Amino acid sequence: MFSNVLPEFNEILGTNINFLLFGEKETVLTGLLIANNWQWIGYWMLIYLAGLQSVPAELYEAAKMDGAGPINRFLNVTIPMLAPAITICVVGITTGSLKVYDLLVTSTKGGPGRASTSLIYETYTTAINGRQYGYGSAMSIILVLMLLLVAMIQVKGLKKREVQA
Repeated sequence: MFSNVLPEFNEILGTNINFLLFGEKETVLTGLLIANNWQWIGYWMLIYLAGLQSVPAELYEAAKMDGAGPINRFLNVTIPMLAPAITICVVGITTGSLKVYDLLVTSTKGGPGRASTSLIYETYTTAINGRQYGYGSAMSIILVLMLLLVAMIQVKGLKKREVQA
């Protein structure tokens, strides 16, 4: 897509944007970010959609009767009621970004140079390719502990914002 489809937009729009994002150290992370978001955005939007559908209409009616405008209803009804979905998505996106492996292997193999490596990719290359199984096992245990710590901190902080309907 980056090499065949997107460069056609340059001709259509008359621009000169470099869409070969995976080929340069400065742009490879941007390309991976775009590809990862494209891969997962539908999943996270379904979680938000389910959260939106679970907000009782009576809360919006009550807020409207109290004189709340659309922005006030969004900030004081929708966002607090979406807090569980926001918690799930934030924790999932954060831990998922720290575990990204398949996208790196299929698109860049950690390159160009080592500009697009991740923790899990480093663990794999150390343990399997480098044949340092003990060191790779230690790295994976540290990674799991780090993921648990990050998730626990996020859940603890985000749970405070959740409300019950």
